[in-house]
Amino acid sequence: MLYLFVHTTREVRGVKIAHYTKVARWEYLPAELPALLVPIFLTFTSIADIPIITYMEGVAVFALLYFSGFIINASTDIDVDKKCKTYVAYAAESMGIGTLRLLTLLQVIAAFLLSLHLAYITGNIYLPVLVAIGIFFGIGYSVKPFHFKVRGTLHVIALLLSAFMLPFIFLYSILTTNITPEMYMVIVGFSFAHYGIALTNQTADYLEDKEGGMCTPAVRWGLLPTIRFALIMMFAGLFVLLLGLGFWASSRAEVIGLEPKIAVLILACAVGLGYSVPIRGLYKMKLIAMGDDKIEDKMKKIKALMNYPRWQASGILGLVIATGSIFTLAILYPQVVPPATLQEEVAIVVEKVVYDNGFATISFNVSERCDMVVIEAFWGGDLYARKEIYDVVGSVSACVKIKDENTTEIRILGYKKGAVVASEIVKSKHDIYIKGVSSKIYYKGIDKRANLTISLYNAYEFKSSGEVKVVVQSYSHKSCIDSVSIYADSMEPGNTYTIHADVDLPETGDCCVIVSLFKDNKLVESTEIV
Repeated sequence: MLYLFVHTTREVRGVKIAHYTKVARWEYLPAELPALLVPIFLTFTSIADIPIITYMEGVAVFALLYFSGFIINASTDIDVDKKCKTYVAYAAESMGIGTLRLLTLLQVIAAFLLSLHLAYITGNIYLPVLVAIGIFFGIGYSVKPFHFKVRGTLHVIALLLSAFMLPFIFLYSILTTNITPEMYMVIVGFSFAHYGIALTNQTADYLEDKEGGMCTPAVRWGLLPTIRFALIMMFAGLFVLLLGLGFWASSRAEVIGLEPKIAVLILACAVGLGYSVPIRGLYKMKLIAMGDDKIEDKMKKIKALMNYPRWQASGILGLVIATGSIFTLAILYPQVVPPATLQEEVAIVVEKVVYDNGFATISFNVSERCDMVVIEAFWGGDLYARKEIYDVVGSVSACVKIKDENTTEIRILGYKKGAVVASEIVKSKHDIYIKGVSSKIYYKGIDKRANLTISLYNAYEFKSSGEVKVVVQSYSHKSCIDSVSIYADSMEPGNTYTIHADVDLPETGDCCVIVSLFKDNKLVESTEIV
């Protein structure tokens, strides 16, 4: 992005930004952006559980690599684009090949560094590996000596992986390491279907590619065979996608309180309607290619028919509506699986817990397959957040929202056939802590006072005690206006203990009230009230 700011005038920057948006093919963004919601819809049943900041960092990685692929392709296809995509060729020439390659390099480095950070905070070491593979195929698609774009079968592999499959796996892996078989079916089906759409988009450049000596699949295989292959990929992908979504919807049925058949029907209708648009387009292209017109006339008709952004957007929108409907139902009508008596022993071993930005990422191992694992975060004895993972076995990494790392207790429950078969607890760091403080201002004669209600929570498994010190401190002079100490004795385990304190306040209001909790003369935590 340094290119955009070499000159300081607003007009020059505006022109450079316009060139950048053309070579990075921003016109495709409206079709691609809704797809970023799909991994979230497939993973979560509660908005509170979504690690928004972490996921947005993953989206940044995707965007950097997405733009890099188009930019490097624009730098190598200038001569061909002059004949069919003149606006891209003009923007690429205006920026210069050296600048385009520098931009690509900087964006790729930034994406990889971000993936390393994501690997650290999520505990998923495979994220940088996925990014590295994506960079290889994404850049190698356009650049010699690899130039997968003109290598037949390697074209299929490179574009399928770099544009569709690896980004989907990467974004999904940020949210969970537990990629179930049905999720792999969804990812593979989606990738195949959208590769078919992308392949037909390239057939529109058949004559220009042939004249320029570029052996793209359409030039190498022929126009009609390429369109037929795209249709096969489209139908095969759609079949696998619907199958995976069907299994996923069936597993979600208990959560949303729907019959599995109804959930599957909702998905099938939404996905079918969405993908009917590109299917009709591909079929019409096939009929044109089978006709008796001259190849030049066929290509004019195909270019007039082709609407790649609309076809991609229609399929993605159908998928977003399908998965988003189930996600919305899970939020609006949650059906909590009732707890049951522990029937058999399945080991759940917590290996690592990473706290970051109000979320805890727990890495744990499940010794035997469970139908469902529920992760619950408790604060002050109350349920604060909940997350469900389905069909779990082996190593798993999952995020759950927490109040804070010192006072939140996390419980992990494994279910089989509706019964709890395993449980594990990640204890809070503080066994007694301040759950809440409320205050009420009143006057005793002419003196201004505050009555504080302080709630303590005992997370010990036995009775405990502590000392609460309340200090009223002046902002201006940092001097103590009033203080009081209260002993909280014999707090019952797993219970909230309430104490009251009265302190003097200055009439001017120039003060803060500091409530501190001590145990064995050691500060546990402190909170400040303005």
